[in-house]
Amino acid sequence: MAIFSKNKSSNFTHALTNEIERIEIGTNQFLTFLASIMILVVYIVFALKIAGLLTGVIFFLGVMILLMLRRRVLKSQETGEDITATTKDLYSSIIQHMDGMKTIKSFGMQDPNIKLFSNQTNEVTSNYMDTMRSYVDVKLIFDVGTVIVLSIMVLLLIDVVKLPMASLFLLIYIFVVMIPQFSTIQRSYQYFINSLPAYENVLNLEEECILNKENLVNINSQIQFDHSIKFENVSFSYETKKHYSINEVNINIPKGKTVALVGPSGAGKSTMADLLMGLIQPDTGKITVDDNALDFIGSWRDKIGYVSQETFLFNETIKFNLQLSNPDATDTDIYNALESAAAYEFVSKLPEGINTFIGDRGVRLSGGEKQRLAVSRALLRKPYLLILDESTSNLDSENEKKILNAIEHLHGKTTILLIAHRLSTIKNADIIYVIDEGEILESGTWEDLLKTENEWLKRAYGFQSN
Repeated sequence: MAIFSKNKSSNFTHALTNEIERIEIGTNQFLTFLASIMILVVYIVFALKIAGLLTGVIFFLGVMILLMLRRRVLKSQETGEDITATTKDLYSSIIQHMDGMKTIKSFGMQDPNIKLFSNQTNEVTSNYMDTMRSYVDVKLIFDVGTVIVLSIMVLLLIDVVKLPMASLFLLIYIFVVMIPQFSTIQRSYQYFINSLPAYENVLNLEEECILNKENLVNINSQIQFDHSIKFENVSFSYETKKHYSINEVNINIPKGKTVALVGPSGAGKSTMADLLMGLIQPDTGKITVDDNALDFIGSWRDKIGYVSQETFLFNETIKFNLQLSNPDATDTDIYNALESAAAYEFVSKLPEGINTFIGDRGVRLSGGEKQRLAVSRALLRKPYLLILDESTSNLDSENEKKILNAIEHLHGKTTILLIAHRLSTIKNADIIYVIDEGEILESGTWEDLLKTENEWLKRAYGFQSN
């Protein structure tokens, strides 16, 4: 997951579309390059049988012309690198503009964005034009040069060598067929080296992904969760070990209990959720389930229901989006999950109920409605561990109470990890951990924490109580 966090999504889109297309063209040209060399060898053998010396001279001059054009040909690789860089920026710009269309329009930023996009497309166009100009220039020089050389050779064959007419015509025919092969070899090679930066870009991205792939060993094994989940001296840093996002964290999540993490923004709460799901790995320390080290195999993640701060929904029906967590769920299961997440009422009023299409990223729904669907999706999985990462932050008080009541009904049946800023969300938790700057400051029940001297908690409680 860290790879997706560090890279722009457009980098993957660019590699999987534009760069793959360039690789396809480059591969085709490389095969054409090899085939043309094989054909040329055959013609050279025949020509050597007829006029060995002159054929050698013509072949030598052809190679010399290619070497003279080498600098122009190698420039194709430089323009290929420029194409990779500029098209990557263009893809990034396109995706950001489409994702941020509402912001762009609301701030009246159309003209600056059009100007930016136009400048980027002009750069891409310029690079492609430079590439085509290089192809045409090299082809022109090579074709003119070979025609001049061939004309001189024919003159020598007629006036100096006095080659018989039949042999002369056959030799001229072979030369006429050979010259296009030289031209094809030059052109194919030029196209091929122009596509090399695309190869490099895709291979580097692939290598980075392979080096950071998830550990899914023993994916069919079953993790038993009978007692508790523990963080034992867990530390993690996104960038450098000098600044840990969480540092030497020790927490205990007993089965069937509701555990809450509370603290200011950037304290490390969501990082702990990511570690628990195996999206990222601890730098030091370990996470255990019933005292067994958790290797983050697939079967463990299958037991988790997760609701993130930023709800993502596909441009599909409500039913499709909910069944992502449980493909075998029936309509009855879906309605029960919607009811538990206080979402049934608004879904039932939609034109086609659970079969209503909700638009790109759920654009046809309000923020609170999208979040309730995300909670429904997590509950539909009937998870052993339910992680709610700011899951009520976009809800009004009434719907927040409905979800909190639903969570309370799950108490004892499902282990729940609550991550929240709103203190009202965590008051009924069995254990509350106060975290700040990646470290656990306090822990206990709500009543216990009110008796402590934690300044952040007192300020937050005083502010949210007003």
